Amino acid sequence: MKNSKFRNKMIGIEVIFIGVIIMANLIEVNNPITNTNDQKLLDSNLIIKNEEEFLSENDKETINNAPISAIGDDPISISGNVALAAFCTHGSGIPGDPYIIEGYEIDASTAHGICIDNTDAYLTIQNCIIENGSFIDDNYFFGIHLFSCSNVKIFNNTVSNNNNEGIRIYDSNHITISGNNCSNNGMTQIVGFITNDGILLESSDYNTVSNNTCLSNFNDGIGLQRSNFNTVVGNNCSFNNKEGIEVESSNYTIITENFFLNNLEDQANSFDSNNNQWYNNSNSIGNYWGDYRVRYPGATNDGIIWDTPYEITAGVFDEYPLVMNDGESNTPIVAEIHAPIAINGNAELASFCSEGSGTSNDPYIIEGYKIDASTAHGIVIDHTDAYLIIRDCIIENGSFINDNYFYGIYLFSCSNVKIMNNIVANNNNEGIRLYLSNYNTISGNYCSNNGMTQTVGFITNDGILLESSDYNIVSNNTCLNNFNDGIGLQRSNYNTVVGNNCSFNNKEGIELESSNNTTITENYFINNQENQANSFDSNNNQWDNGSIGNYWGDYEVRYPDATNNGVVWDTPYEIAAGIFDEYPLVMNDGENTGNNGPFSGFNIPGYPMEVFLAIFAISTIGIIISSKKHR
Repeated sequence: MKNSKFRNKMIGIEVIFIGVIIMANLIEVNNPITNTNDQKLLDSNLIIKNEEEFLSENDKETINNAPISAIGDDPISISGNVALAAFCTHGSGIPGDPYIIEGYEIDASTAHGICIDNTDAYLTIQNCIIENGSFIDDNYFFGIHLFSCSNVKIFNNTVSNNNNEGIRIYDSNHITISGNNCSNNGMTQIVGFITNDGILLESSDYNTVSNNTCLSNFNDGIGLQRSNFNTVVGNNCSFNNKEGIEVESSNYTIITENFFLNNLEDQANSFDSNNNQWYNNSNSIGNYWGDYRVRYPGATNDGIIWDTPYEITAGVFDEYPLVMNDGESNTPIVAEIHAPIAINGNAELASFCSEGSGTSNDPYIIEGYKIDASTAHGIVIDHTDAYLIIRDCIIENGSFINDNYFYGIYLFSCSNVKIMNNIVANNNNEGIRLYLSNYNTISGNYCSNNGMTQTVGFITNDGILLESSDYNIVSNNTCLNNFNDGIGLQRSNYNTVVGNNCSFNNKEGIELESSNNTTITENYFINNQENQANSFDSNNNQWDNGSIGNYWGDYEVRYPDATNNGVVWDTPYEIAAGIFDEYPLVMNDGENTGNNGPFSGFNIPGYPMEVFLAIFAISTIGIIISSKKHR
């Protein structure tokens, strides 16, 4: 297959879920066995723990180190062991030497991408790209479909952008689904009974679903229907239109160490289901819940587990909800409801703040407020140069009234301000905007999902925007899924942008416009819709520091022949014509070298670097602005 075809197919798909490495002994159950079903639940986990091939060293090597190098092919349909043996050129179908289906790029618009039915020979499906699953005359086509199968492992595939399920398992047992990207499936709703999940298990028992990335699916990230004795562990189930995980008429399931963030209906749901465990009693480990601190603002934790169980549905609890750490403090943001704050000048600042004296060693403090910005800027500071810290605030719903646009946090003609550890999200306009403001620091904030409703006018709808502002530092912020850019700089010079996660935005991760002498290093750019980053009418900017550049989610697609030393790729990454990152960084898988996997070191305040180990994304719905306009 030509490289250009491979690149086109891969754009917008490459999401990496890294760092949550789940060993089988984490799911061993040590509860007393009280009945036959408890014994079955225990046995199901022992099967997983003792299976010779489950995440063997060869499997790990395959998943973690081998890039997907797909070749074009038609959909694959195999019925029975004999047909499977005839199709596969590798393996003999036994536990130590399974059949292999790998490296295919399949358009599933006219048939299931890969359909296997009525087999029990050992089979591994790996390193495939499957998309465009559709429907014809009431026939629904999935990315990967197993029907009445056992002993199949589905590893390291990208099964995305299908109108139906990404992976569907029906009447199949003892299947392992691990390390796959099953995102953006079912984005065109189909009339009928199709569920449109990233992964669906239906009438299927004793399966393991682990370490998958299931983001932005039309219904659920992972669904279980009439399926029992399954284990769902270490998956990222976020930004889905319904739940992260839904358990329906399914019993004796273990669900632990999964991430649930920004799912639209509920983080997870369970109905008509019994005896499921949303935590592991043997090691007191539950799941990560993105809305935990909103639902339980008074809860405390020991740095690992919250003290208040998380209620999934009536009477169903995660008894050991896990703490999403911010890297600085385990103190939760306990926000006091407050009206929008507007301060003009040092005197008003001194009058408002009850802490600090405005000096470099004793700055004023604004902290711990939850503000609805629908009628005014959440926090606006105007014409101050006293030292000030704005921290631990939650600001949302920024809107516009009569051509007045309201931002989450807005600095106008200010200096010496630090904006730290705030959640500034779900605003219709900018999350954080600096205008005519110099020598400020914006660090450790979560500035995502801003500008999701496009407004008429010159609004840019970035997570963070610096306009006519110089000598500022923008570091370690999480800027995901904003309507335009994660971070924008307009007519702003001598700024430093370092260590930010700028991914899944509708335009660029970072855009420089008429901005010069900027240093941009150690940022993550993954699955931004127009370009990973852009620079125009800008000069003398450094996209590396002479040895360290940035992480580019599409690097291996654009430069498939590049090599690396484990830290830096050997081929520069071209950002715009003649503009290069000379030292693009390698995204390690957490198994090989260092701790610089995607999304490490920056988080939602109070949440862990793990939460975006995949990163963490939502599909773009609506129009994409063709060019950024000036105010």
